[in-house]
Amino acid sequence: MNSIIRERVKIQGRILDLGGGDRPSYRLLLESQVTEWVTADIVPDNKPTVLCNLEQPLPFEDSEFDAVIAFNLLEHIYNHQPLIGEMYRILKPGGNCEVMVPFLINIHGDPHDYFRYTESSLNKLFKHAGFAKIDVIPLGGIFQSAFQIIHPLFKGKILNTIGGTCAIGLDNVLKNLKKSNFENRWVLMYYLTAKK
Repeated sequence: MNSIIRERVKIQGRILDLGGGDRPSYRLLLESQVTEWVTADIVPDNKPTVLCNLEQPLPFEDSEFDAVIAFNLLEHIYNHQPLIGEMYRILKPGGNCEVMVPFLINIHGDPHDYFRYTESSLNKLFKHAGFAKIDVIPLGGIFQSAFQIIHPLFKGKILNTIGGTCAIGLDNVLKNLKKSNFENRWVLMYYLTAKK
């Protein structure tokens, strides 16, 4: 995930990180252009800046943030459309919303896990909220997807790291050979950028 964030996320100014907690691993990759980092979450143990229910109206003013981040969050929100509308409301005009959601990833409650999204559903949800420029990028490939399914069988971080690296490499070989469209059919997760 960190390499995806390093390559794709371009944010600056005042940022709201929904569900990110106190010190997520990706924060160090993004902080250089950020003037203020605000977090909001319902889980007190995550030590957010603002403790709030993300399925209720957010306690922020209209057009308050330059960017909103929601990494691996939407699958935990049952009433997701109001939250996406709130993301739009609190963004400044021209602001970016950066979202990452799993597709073929194990069920993981935090406290619950409700949904998996497709490119079509993400486009429709964010368009409905008012976002104009929406870019949804499928991530993964057939080998990464297969590895995601079998990696719990491997014991130890070293074997998982080696297996994951090999899967990424094999998917890149397929992509460079342009022999298939596996990255669009065998999706591990989606990365979305939407502009207000």
